Amino acid sequence: MLGAGKQLISPDAPTTPPARVPLRVLLVEDSECDAELVLHELQHGGYEPTWERVDTAAALAEALERRRWDVILCDYVMPRFSAMAALSLLSKCNCDLPTIIVSGEVGEEVAAETMRAGAHDYVSKHRLTRLVPAVERELQEAEGRRARKRAEEALRESEDRYRDLVENSRDLLCTHDLEGRVLSINPAPARALGYEPEEALGRNLRDILAPEVRGLFVDYLTTVGRDGVAKGLMLVLTRTGERRVWEYHNTLRTDGVAAPIVRGMARDVTERVRAEAALRDGERHFRSLIENGMDLVAILSVDGVFRYVNPAHEQASGFKPEELVGKSAFDFIHPDDVPETRRRFAEGVQQGRTTGTAEYRFLHKNGSWHYVEGITRNLLDDPVVKGILVNARDIGERKRAEEEIRCLNAELERRLRQCTEKLEAAAKDRKALS
Repeated sequence: MLGAGKQLISPDAPTTPPARVPLRVLLVEDSECDAELVLHELQHGGYEPTWERVDTAAALAEALERRRWDVILCDYVMPRFSAMAALSLLSKCNCDLPTIIVSGEVGEEVAAETMRAGAHDYVSKHRLTRLVPAVERELQEAEGRRARKRAEEALRESEDRYRDLVENSRDLLCTHDLEGRVLSINPAPARALGYEPEEALGRNLRDILAPEVRGLFVDYLTTVGRDGVAKGLMLVLTRTGERRVWEYHNTLRTDGVAAPIVRGMARDVTERVRAEAALRDGERHFRSLIENGMDLVAILSVDGVFRYVNPAHEQASGFKPEELVGKSAFDFIHPDDVPETRRRFAEGVQQGRTTGTAEYRFLHKNGSWHYVEGITRNLLDDPVVKGILVNARDIGERKRAEEEIRCLNAELERRLRQCTEKLEAAAKDRKALS
């Protein structure tokens, strides 16, 4: 006896046939009987064809314009049309569709001629058993071509966006060799120095430094060549003789290049440096500089409590200065960033020096988090400041751009990998069938 809930099924009971694969087929064929044989073969091979039969150039052009097709099966000779004429039409309309010649015996030379004209395969009407494998193979290869085209388009878009970011950046982005010769540079900073980008190429970076600091350039090259990284401030001289201070962070690249190169990133911090110097000249001068500046400037006590914040904070965070003063700065920093920020802050307080640049997320009044980049300087001994000076700026736009580039490159690598795998699989299938 059967247990409760079980059913007895006869081994001879009919089973549900496997689902057929939809296939949009454009038949270029004058013979209705031959078309039926081809469709029957496709159905026998597991396809469910949606089809249309044409036998003139005008009908073919109209069918191509009216809807999308997966494959074109074309007879070689017809009373009012031919395979060669069809292939010529497909080439002119830039249609990348799998096109298989299905005809009687025409000889190897004619078959080769159709392949040169753009056909992807040839199948004899007397050996239609080859049709389904040929269709499957060409569908896979067509998908591979489309995937590669999408990957190439994504690469072009990624390159265009990266080029747009670089060429429109106000920060310096350049490369130079281990002797200091400029290999590439983006337009804005080159023009800020008084040069067109083409003029700057080949120049030695040492030549743009102020005369009194050029002797330190050899030390810089030694450091970046030995440690792979160098950062700090440099005093530059523009073509008009103006002195500007740039903060740089340069790294050495040795992989994937014929010779080592240095990737340079710098920004003009002249105003910031001048603002810091002005703090020592008196509170009045100090306030006139920072209260109208775009940078976020704050003075903290040794335990991190806001004693002063400039008006720029309201635009960046939504908090008015009076809503921040008297509160701990760490209450407005993202919990994940607090430990490292506290460590850097304590280091600056204890050692009485300027800390390195740090990135952290600062709370907006609307509850969102905004990336900022800040530097801390111990001015407890300054008679005007008597506190810890924090100078920061909103870098949300830069972080979003960096993330977009990372995602685009990751997607590009994934698509290229898929494309390669499909092409390799298709090649194996073709080899197995040949």
